[in-house]
Amino acid sequence: MTEVASYAVQFQNEDQSNTVRQSVDHTEPRSLRTFTPSQAVLARSAGVFHWTPEGRRLYDYTSGVLVANLGHNPVGWLKQFQTYLGWDQLDGCTAEFLPAVGMTAYNAITEPEAIASARLLNCLQAAKGGTRLDCVMWAASGSEAVQKALWACMRRDPARPGVLATRYGFHGKKGLSGAVTGSEQDSERDPRVKFISFPRDECSDIDTPRAEFNPETYRRELEEVVHTAEHPIGCLITEPYLGGGGSYHPPAEYLQLLESFCRERDILFILDEVQSNFEESTVPAEKIPGLAFSTVPRFEKNNVEEDGRSVLSPHRANDYLRKKKSSGVSLDKQPARWQEPKVDSAATHVEYDVERGLAVL
Repeated sequence: MTEVASYAVQFQNEDQSNTVRQSVDHTEPRSLRTFTPSQAVLARSAGVFHWTPEGRRLYDYTSGVLVANLGHNPVGWLKQFQTYLGWDQLDGCTAEFLPAVGMTAYNAITEPEAIASARLLNCLQAAKGGTRLDCVMWAASGSEAVQKALWACMRRDPARPGVLATRYGFHGKKGLSGAVTGSEQDSERDPRVKFISFPRDECSDIDTPRAEFNPETYRRELEEVVHTAEHPIGCLITEPYLGGGGSYHPPAEYLQLLESFCRERDILFILDEVQSNFEESTVPAEKIPGLAFSTVPRFEKNNVEEDGRSVLSPHRANDYLRKKKSSGVSLDKQPARWQEPKVDSAATHVEYDVERGLAVL
C-alpha cells in the first residue's frame, strides 16, 4: 500500500489544535479539506466569532458559508427550537427517553413542519408578487433545492428534457445542480444541459455605472441554442446575480428578456436565489411578471410575481421570517429576533493572518 504524505499543518503554540489536525489526518480523507486550506480548529462559536481550543478568538468572515444567517448559536432561536421540539422538558427528566418531537419523521408529518409551512406562506402571500405562491417544498440545502426545481420542471414535460443554464453560475456540486454549474468547458457535463451567455461585460460597476446593454444580442443567442439543441428545452435556470464567476449584477432588462422568452415558448424559468438572498442586493426593482420556481423569496425586492412554487432550505426560510418580523410584519408566535452579540470593547485590534487566511483579534 502506498503511503500518502501527511496534509496536517502544524502551528506554534497550538498544541491542542495540532493534535486535532493530526487525528483528522489519520481518520478522514484529504478530499474533505479541499476547500479548507487553513485547517483552523474551532472549539466553540457565538455570534460572529469562533474560538480555537487555545482560546484565540477569530472573526467569522464566512458566515458558515451562507448558512449562519442569524449568527452562531443565537440564544433566542435555540430556546424556540427547544420549545418546538419539546426539549425544554430535559431539565429534571430522569427517564431513559424523552417524549418529544422525533429527530426524523421519515414519511410522516410533524406539527412544527405544518406550522412552519403555513407561516412561511402567510409571509410570502402578504408580499407584493407573492399571491400566487401556494406551496412550499422543503430542501436540506441550496443544491438540493435546485435539484428538486429542475426535476419538477423536467417532470412537467418529459418530452422536453433539455435545460438552459447561464454560463459561470453556481447552483451546486452534485447531480443536476452540478451539471448546470460552470460552463460547457468543465468536466462531467450532462448532454441535456446547454449554456448561454450571462452579460458580465454589461454589468454596472464603479468603472461603468451605466453600462450599455443590447438585449437583442442575447435573444438571438437564445433562439439559436433552442433551435439547435439536441434535447428539446423545457426549462431555463439562472441567478439574479452571478454567484460562481464573481459578483455580476445584470441589467434588469436581461432577466426580463429571459422571462419573456420563456413565456413565449412555454419554458419554465428558474431563478436560483439561494446566494443572492443572503444579503441586500442592488438589482433594480423592475418588474419581471412571472417565474416558475424561486429557491428563496427574493421576488419582493425585484417587484416580481412568482408563478408556481418556492423551494426553500430551512435556514433560508428562517432568515426570511426573521427579516419580515423585524420589518413590522405580524407573525403569530414568530421565533425570537436575533440580537447582536455582546463584543468585548477592549478587543479592538484586528490583524489579518495571511498564512492562515483568517482575521485574528
